[in-house]
Amino acid sequence: MNRKAFFAIALVVLCILPVVAQDSQSQQRVDTLRYGIESQVVDLVGLLKVERNKDFLAELLGLLSQTGSAKIRESVLDYCAVLEIQEAQEAAAAIIAARDQNPDSTVGAAFSYLIAIKSSAANEQARALIKANEDRYMAAAIKLLGYSGGEQDAAALQALWENNPSPAVRQEILLAFGRMKVLSSYSLLVKVADSDDSGKVERMYACSALGDLGDERAVPILARASQSADPNVRAAALASLAMFNLADARAAVLQGLRDPHALVRTAAVKASAGNLDAFPFLQYQARYDPEKTVREAAIAALGKMNTAESTEFLATFMEDVKNPSQYRVASFSALVRASAAGPRLTAVLVAAQAEKDRAFFLALARALVLLDVENASTLVKVLLSDKDFSIRLGGVAWAERNRSSALLELLSQMAEKDEAETVRKRAASAVEKIRSK
Repeated sequence: MNRKAFFAIALVVLCILPVVAQDSQSQQRVDTLRYGIESQVVDLVGLLKVERNKDFLAELLGLLSQTGSAKIRESVLDYCAVLEIQEAQEAAAAIIAARDQNPDSTVGAAFSYLIAIKSSAANEQARALIKANEDRYMAAAIKLLGYSGGEQDAAALQALWENNPSPAVRQEILLAFGRMKVLSSYSLLVKVADSDDSGKVERMYACSALGDLGDERAVPILARASQSADPNVRAAALASLAMFNLADARAAVLQGLRDPHALVRTAAVKASAGNLDAFPFLQYQARYDPEKTVREAAIAALGKMNTAESTEFLATFMEDVKNPSQYRVASFSALVRASAAGPRLTAVLVAAQAEKDRAFFLALARALVLLDVENASTLVKVLLSDKDFSIRLGGVAWAERNRSSALLELLSQMAEKDEAETVRKRAASAVEKIRSK
């Protein structure tokens, strides 16, 4: 998740929730979905998406067939895509079939939803679109078949490639080959990835497709591409080399960790998470790399490595007040995701909570409420006891979203006794949802 999205979601959780909590009873939400004006419905669907709330799925699915508002249909399709709801496939396929009667944005949302859940419900329409050479939806149709098509579709896409379509279509074809995992596409992908005459983006996509394809013959081709003059191609090749558990692939990735370009180093760092030989490199980059994106990627990779050595490094790094707070928070998040160093995480969170300047604690709290990790309930208890009602609301939102039975007793007490009415209402709603899971 990029930093802008991180703070956007955190803002929703910690700032908007106090307002929403005042009027968050189930019946009002049902009434809004049934009778609300367009903007109210769209806003509520967006909030349900952030909450990952499936309690109103029947009403949302009904909107797809009942509403005449394109914005509402598109918001529901986006909700279904993010939450990977399976029940909207037929409605989405019908929108694509009736594409001439629907706005392009709605048809695009239907494609995006089906692509997100890798559905084959509209594959016949996608094939017809490609055969009829309908430019408006060609890229989306190819992408859909890439996720859910087969050998026959790969042959059709190879034929389309030979007709020299637009660059955008060629790029989607390359990515589709990798997703289909059809070995007959290997030769074409190698030809594109291994040639300096290929366009930059096409080489990138061919490298990505070779990684998805998983054919070990591609390792030397990708290793050569990782030394390309273009940093974007190098980064794509390194990301694909991570797919192969071979010594030559790991060696090429280690070389990428020393690349002069931050984009390439970031790709190499992410590709190194499962390689224990990369541990000293990642330690160095977490401490000293001049680029923030590389340092944060190195911290995340160390968390995924999840060894005793990587855990000790991250915990010590997090505890050291001389390190910049943004990287201490990143280390905290990496350890939470790895379910590691629990007592030390709690100690850091509690100590930050007690500080006069609570900026570090607020950053930790924002990070914590975004992490859907079951074992984080002990840490969330710290938020639920905080003096700031908005922090308590964030903790309640986490418990509700994760249906945390470990926090049920504490939430029940808060529903009765919390000094803030908004917190009591939100806690009561969370208790109801947790008990109904």
